[in-house]
Amino acid sequence: MPVAACPRCGHRLNGATNADPREDEAPDPGDLTVCASCEAFLTYGPDMGLVALSKREVAELLPAERTNLVRARDLVRLAKRIPDLPRPAGRAREDR
Repeated sequence: MPVAACPRCGHRLNGATNADPREDEAPDPGDLTVCASCEAFLTYGPDMGLVALSKREVAELLPAERTNLVRARDLVRLAKRIPDLPRPAGRAREDR
């Protein structure tokens, strides 16, 4: 998976975890995700770059998609509170 920067905070995301174990792990264009740093709701664009979802776009998601996105964000928040888990590093000077 190529490294992609969050369009909201610039955090460089270099991995993905699929919430549905029945599907392959690699994301596809149009798949939803959450920034591990700022918790923004994102989607993968046609070039696999990340695109921030607007409030309207989130509201227009299917209920199950919106529920899964909120659950993913809640897991990111929970992971930040667990002391021994690796944390996303701040943006390096060259990433700005």
